[in-house]
Amino acid sequence: MTYEEANEIIDEKLLIKKEPFNKISKYIESCKAVEDRYYLYTNYVERLIDLFIYDYIFYGKAPKMFDKTEYIKALENSINHKPYKDYWYNCFLEFHKGNNVKCLTELKKWFSDDNNPFKSKKMDEIDAIDMFIRPFKEGFPELWEEICNNIKTIQTENGIFELLDMYKRFYTSEYGEDSIEILTDFTVRYPGFVSPHEFLGTVYFDLKHWNNSLAEFEKVTELAWYIYRKGYIPFMMAYSYDKVRDYKEAEKYYQLCIERNTGDEFAKNNLAYLFIKQKRFSEAIPLLEECISEKRGMPYIANNYVRALIGLGRNKDAKEFVKNTEFRIAKDIKEKVKKLDNKNYKKVETKVDIINDNNDIEEEELIIDKRNPVPLFQFSTEKILEDELTARIENGNPVFGKKLKVYRRKGDYGRQYRIFVDGQVGIFDLLCEDDMGDLYIIELKKDSGYDDVYEQISNYLDWINKEPKFKGKKAHGIICLNSPSKELINKVHEDPRMEIYNYQISYSKL
Repeated sequence: MTYEEANEIIDEKLLIKKEPFNKISKYIESCKAVEDRYYLYTNYVERLIDLFIYDYIFYGKAPKMFDKTEYIKALENSINHKPYKDYWYNCFLEFHKGNNVKCLTELKKWFSDDNNPFKSKKMDEIDAIDMFIRPFKEGFPELWEEICNNIKTIQTENGIFELLDMYKRFYTSEYGEDSIEILTDFTVRYPGFVSPHEFLGTVYFDLKHWNNSLAEFEKVTELAWYIYRKGYIPFMMAYSYDKVRDYKEAEKYYQLCIERNTGDEFAKNNLAYLFIKQKRFSEAIPLLEECISEKRGMPYIANNYVRALIGLGRNKDAKEFVKNTEFRIAKDIKEKVKKLDNKNYKKVETKVDIINDNNDIEEEELIIDKRNPVPLFQFSTEKILEDELTARIENGNPVFGKKLKVYRRKGDYGRQYRIFVDGQVGIFDLLCEDDMGDLYIIELKKDSGYDDVYEQISNYLDWINKEPKFKGKKAHGIICLNSPSKELINKVHEDPRMEIYNYQISYSKL
């Protein structure tokens, strides 16, 4: 038996037939040739580890595909049957058994081992991900300290220590805005690394910042997806494009998922629903029928199928499906089907490229003007003000008397736009542009007391004027805050590049 043949056997048993762990172990033990058992156990250990560590950045989000107790038992048995000791495997095993002291002991042995492969070759980003970032995500603080303290005892490429130190801080930070700050500060300082963009794209995705998520994933080339393996990034991109109503791109990425047989049932259902939203019912039907024939237990697939049948005028078919299906149908859909007659009609489909989701924001919600009134209500955080203005802009509503759009290019999105200049990280709250291509840096402050904002935005405008990719663009600055000081107002009025706006929230009894 060759190593490759052993790999195929383990794949078939574990991933295709999904045999129980103890049955696979018995099969390996039944092989008489020592070399065969060696190849099988080696592949089994690697497959068990891969199965557990890929395709998510937190163990808390791991798919519940198997019982962890049985998994640990199978992993321990396989490692113990390998013909030689491997300290890294032992370290991984003890980590997941919760034996922190033993885990650290094995890790130290791995670093000091003369057979450590990185005594003779340099560890790169992919190696660091394979050895530390994927296996020890959410590791206890002492583990990450040990990794960072010992990483300089082996050979590494430039920036690997900083990369691991950044992930140590990421995994001890509060997930959300703190995580974003840690990751983005690293990416502007070390632009050559790939995995932080995957992490950033995922965090933005979880926070429903769809355009930011897309911009980060667009920075990652297809052949260099480091954290994910099964097409998760195309799926998240498709979902994000759907949310920002770019249906053409959403369709492209859902099709990519389907072609690769990744996230299959979700991609097929979501693509079908995308077609339904565009009244392309006949394109939705085969996707949904395929899922139903494979008995994929997702009720919304069945609900979408009924929607598509109704959209095609196949009332009789819809009624029969609702009556006979084993899937649970939503109450409102059942009620709708009840009211239909028992006939099938031929309908001419009209393709709709863009659906108006009617998400426009009422103009009365926020008042922005150039006056300096007595302070009224103000936003509790700048993020809420930023959310409000971003939503307003993205829904096509004018702000500051202008029709703007958030700056968007492949790999770039203008919300929380970070730059690195003179050794410092700078952040634009919003980078926007108008129909003429003029740029607008918008700085938002929830209240007064930010007189240094003038110098801040002035430096940003100077940077834009020197930045090659913005060559030939006119740049303007907009400062928006509650009750600005007279000194700040005077500074801005003397600078033709800038405007200042006071915002207030007011409520009127009707």
